Amino acid sequence: YYALRYGHIVQALLPLGTLGVDTFARFGWKREHLFPFMYNPETPKQIIDDPPRKKEGPLRLLYLGRFARSTKGIDVLMDAIDKINGDNWCLDLVGGYGEYKDETIEWAKKHPRVSFIGTWPSSEVCHRIGRYDICVVPSRFDGWNVVINEAICAGVGVIATDASVSDELVKASGAGMVVPADDVNALRDAIQLVVNDPSVATAWKDKARAYSPRITSESVGNYLIDVLEYTFLDPTRQRPKCPWLMDSL
Repeated sequence: YYALRYGHIVQALLPLGTLGVDTFARFGWKREHLFPFMYNPETPKQIIDDPPRKKEGPLRLLYLGRFARSTKGIDVLMDAIDKINGDNWCLDLVGGYGEYKDETIEWAKKHPRVSFIGTWPSSEVCHRIGRYDICVVPSRFDGWNVVINEAICAGVGVIATDASVSDELVKASGAGMVVPADDVNALRDAIQLVVNDPSVATAWKDKARAYSPRITSESVGNYLIDVLEYTFLDPTRQRPKCPWLMDSL
């Protein structure tokens, strides 16, 4: 309906990610008017410039976000964690809100290697993520899960599902692994891989740090400027390339 009604006057549309671009194109919007975009949290530059942290103790896993099943897939994470073998790992849960909050916190209390540690101030998220080895994003449905941005900017690899939309950052950077949404065994296998071989997490950290300049606020902001100038000032110039995609649309 909106494509038919407004498509002839809209010159630029910025859907979330390549998934958004493909979805809008499928509904009739002209692909040449579609430019992938993202939610972009402000990330202090010193996060990217900080030296990598030395690995000490067990592999540290992190879940950060709402304790929800329908969107965030927290129950999928819980089921996957219950199947992990070995004891050289731990999982911290950061959040404390959402419709599955009580069940999640009770589960954490009973699991010997899982801790619920409450909430974090938004201004400290990137700094604190940097203390971990892996961030897990088990989304069932998301518009753009910004935790992936924050983790990669903090130099931490991500295990994410293909429903988080921002999983395209994991694919483009190689800083992690993407598994099918709502698949307990696939998520378990991905986590178990890193538990069995922590050097995988180290390699992902290196890739995250190398890729992180692509998703800074400055990089995304310059891309937006390029899109606006291309659309409204000089459409004969080269089409802007999306900085966080290796093979830009």
